[in-house]
Amino acid sequence: MRSTRIRCLQIALAVGLPASAGLAQCDETSFRAADGASHDGFGLAVALSGDTALVGAPGDDDAGSSSGAAYVFEWSGSEWIEQKKLAPGGLGLGDRFGAAVSLDAQTALVGAWGDDDAGIDSGAAYVFERTPSGWALVQKLVGRGGAAGDRFGAAVSVAGDVAVVGAFGDDDEAGAAHVFERTPSGWAQTAVLVASDRASFDRFGASLSAFGEAVLVGARFHSLGGAAYFFERRPSGWIEAQKLVASDAEVFDEFGAAVALASGRALIGAPRDSGVASLMGSAYVFERGPSAWVETAELSPCGGAADDRFGSSVALAGDLALVGAPFDDAPRLNSGSAWVFEQAGSGWVEKGNLVAVPGLEHDRLGCAVSISGDRALAGADGVDRGGATDSGGCSVFTVPGGHACNYCVSLPNSIFASGARILAAGSLSVADNEFELVVERAVPGQIGLFCYGPERGQTPFGDGFLCIGGGDIGLFRLFPPRRADDSGRLARTLDLTAPPAGSGDGRITAGSSWNFQLWYRDPLGVGGSGFNLSDGLAVTFCP
Repeated sequence: MRSTRIRCLQIALAVGLPASAGLAQCDETSFRAADGASHDGFGLAVALSGDTALVGAPGDDDAGSSSGAAYVFEWSGSEWIEQKKLAPGGLGLGDRFGAAVSLDAQTALVGAWGDDDAGIDSGAAYVFERTPSGWALVQKLVGRGGAAGDRFGAAVSVAGDVAVVGAFGDDDEAGAAHVFERTPSGWAQTAVLVASDRASFDRFGASLSAFGEAVLVGARFHSLGGAAYFFERRPSGWIEAQKLVASDAEVFDEFGAAVALASGRALIGAPRDSGVASLMGSAYVFERGPSAWVETAELSPCGGAADDRFGSSVALAGDLALVGAPFDDAPRLNSGSAWVFEQAGSGWVEKGNLVAVPGLEHDRLGCAVSISGDRALAGADGVDRGGATDSGGCSVFTVPGGHACNYCVSLPNSIFASGARILAAGSLSVADNEFELVVERAVPGQIGLFCYGPERGQTPFGDGFLCIGGGDIGLFRLFPPRRADDSGRLARTLDLTAPPAGSGDGRITAGSSWNFQLWYRDPLGVGGSGFNLSDGLAVTFCP
């Protein structure tokens, strides 16, 4: 099966430019720890199972600097309520409890790679179970033959009666993954997984995912480009069934930095992939065939840009894939985002870009992600709370939701070398009816006309490119024209109840996708046509 690259026509976003101007998400609920403090890093690790969320805060200082904590939140029907702060007795300085978390129904697994019981940073992991009276510690896990520097607990995953704990520092950072199984008397270690071609500094076990009787383990530095290894339990025990690598692997891609495993499907992040833009990142989908795993798609985001680190975190649920890009600059520098893709037929379709409101600089939304049903959870370990720097936060989104992203090319005009930029503002909710189009860097004092259509393109037109197409129904023009102010900015609120957006072929409804662009006058433009165009804006609306 041939791998396909999923992306739209695009250019890299210029650093510092927002992909929206105060754009409101359709369905987003944010929450933080009640006792959040500076550098807690709440949201650095997240897990979601039904109405329960588990969030790590490895920088929490209750038992000493960076001793760590984890929090359980429950959905009440209208908000996420903090139910329990997990911080077992015996935590100490630098344990980093909460650096990795996993949740499966009534069982929670929390890593503490800085635990020193078997030597400095040998690591540990803790199993909790939900009881009628709340969450209770069941067992502390340590790796067989644990030693200083193993960092056991840097990655964890629990699925049914199987728990897997990564120890990427094992054996000169070649790495290992430890398998535990639930027994009537507790959790017992049954295997230590290592790569058949392991080498120093591979960091095998820094990411992993368990599903059923199978485990996927990432080794982001293997052969410098990265790899992932699929293990499964056979009657004879756990075996390495296949090594997965990207079809277009390059040095320093860090393929395997994040992994997710579901029924017959694997999703693997490569956050330093530079195939489209330097360090923009990508994520690869593998499907299990009759005899082997096959790469079927490479995902990258519409409007992605250099240094987004898309693929830093990944999650799977059914036909949905969720990918974090914590250094995405939309709407602000390193504010971060997450992207939802859905399998449709033989390919994957981008469903939306999840961005927190307000989304501030260095929030790093998407540093960790999890998905359950139609909910997507994204951690943002850099969120500031009052005077508490990097205390952290989380956002839960309902998918699918609305999203907007830029594509196509905007060419220079007579005033601005970087050309005109179109943005979305207000709300993408049809019910709210507060959707606004904003353009920056048009020619001051000149008129512009907003247009939209069902298709995308990139056809030379005037001094720029026509980025929208009418297909079988044509383009829709939003009269009257608007005049740019002295800064080259102009805006238009689109009434979704009035023609053309409110009726006929141009009607905008929940779930529909349209492409917007501004045509504007430029009498002194270098091309001599007298007019130019902004780039394109692809928008999917939600209820």
